[in-house]
Amino acid sequence: MNSYCDTLNHPIVKTVHTAFEEGDITPILKWVKKEKGKEIQDLFKKTLIVRNKGKEAQEIADRYFLETFVKLHLAGDGEPSTGLNSAGVVEADKALETMSVDVLIKLITLKVREGIHERFAKVKEARKHADHSIEARREYRDAYIEFTNYAERCTLILQFIQDTIMKHT
Repeated sequence: MNSYCDTLNHPIVKTVHTAFEEGDITPILKWVKKEKGKEIQDLFKKTLIVRNKGKEAQEIADRYFLETFVKLHLAGDGEPSTGLNSAGVVEADKALETMSVDVLIKLITLKVREGIHERFAKVKEARKHADHSIEARREYRDAYIEFTNYAERCTLILQFIQDTIMKHT
């Protein structure tokens, strides 16, 4: 399941647009792994050049940059990218095609509980050591991203289920 950051209304996407407006990539570099920093910086510079070629060129350049940026971000988190989506949780629709809502709720409740506890413990431990070194800060950042992305996905799925139940009652 892709992270919520593959949607066009995610704060990462909004931060990218701000970076374009200001011509400064610094605020978004934290969202990609260090080894992908040069690649995204080079693409950012090229995107700024193309953006000055007109409205259509700007739209195409922005979309290409965002697709690449989100792909690199998700890859850094070990998640696949299916491109940018205008809707939030596409995977929940697929699950509802094959299961009843009741089964889905039971499954999610069990998995969510386990997942939250596991990720919270990891981020809590990493936070204790975050001030010890740059690498420790990155480990905390990675644990934080994993924890918050998981919580976001869970919340979106649960909201979708609630909305679906309300439509059918």
